[in-house]
Amino acid sequence: MKVVDINGGPPRGSDPGGSETERVAHNMVYVFSLPALPIKQRFSILLNRMCSTLDMDYGYITLPQEPVSAVPFFSARMVVRPPRPGKPTLSHLMSRSRNALHFDTPDDAPSGDYIDQTGHVPYRFAGAPVVFDGRVYGTVEFGGARPGAAPITSEHLMLVRILSGLAAGSLVLLSD
Repeated sequence: MKVVDINGGPPRGSDPGGSETERVAHNMVYVFSLPALPIKQRFSILLNRMCSTLDMDYGYITLPQEPVSAVPFFSARMVVRPPRPGKPTLSHLMSRSRNALHFDTPDDAPSGDYIDQTGHVPYRFAGAPVVFDGRVYGTVEFGGARPGAAPITSEHLMLVRILSGLAAGSLVLLSD
């Protein structure tokens, strides 16, 4: 029997080997293949694992709504603040542009006006829109309140995009 660590650690009883990127990708597929696990728990496991991999403080998945986005899935260390209508969010920026976004310092951010779903401007950030059949169903986002141990790499962004692709199926089903 394989046991999943809800904090995002690798499944016990399974050693996929390879690079950290390969191990995280393997874990993503594994978590979605587990039987009888609620979707909220699946996403929590994946978001926690990605927070560890990206050296981020929190992660979440949004569903776009006006005037603010809902945050139905989030990592263990995420604090969702009451919505602040009128303040531009990184979620809405990615939903409109349909592009992934990342920055390692506030100076690299698209603007000091954009907040994340915590209600603050993150120090560092990585996110991607969840797009299926030409429609944006939400976003996958990770934020940090401090500098990271290393810069966000193209492999990190690939993992964020993979997670947004995996999330697409679930968000499509939840929205229909």
